[in-house]
Amino acid sequence: MGENEISRLRKAIRRKPADPALRAELGKALLGQGEYDEAESIFRDCRRLEPDNAGYHEAHGRTLSALGRHAEAEEAFRAAAGIDPGNPAFHAKLGRALWEQRKHKEAEDAFREAMALKPGDPS
Repeated sequence: MGENEISRLRKAIRRKPADPALRAELGKALLGQGEYDEAESIFRDCRRLEPDNAGYHEAHGRTLSALGRHAEAEEAFRAAAGIDPGNPAFHAKLGRALWEQRKHKEAEDAFREAMALKPGDPS
């Protein structure tokens, strides 16, 4: 997504400021542009507005990982996996966040869980 799409999403959010889906779309666009700080703030708001949406927790975790904030990313991926425990990608991303913190045993456990849920998928 380019600047035009980001501008369109900003205008839409001004019309519907409490819509987490619009905010998440803007967050994804900003994440794609490398605008991690603003994307992080947006996904944090999405999690607050819709705490049972595993996708918002996962997107926030990805953004935090991109910022090198792996302990916070761990918390976000744990939240996503808690909401949707059958999603192997959430466990794999949790494993990566744990690995970055040198929590190797916990990372191994998360990777094993991901593989058990979907054998052969490296997510």
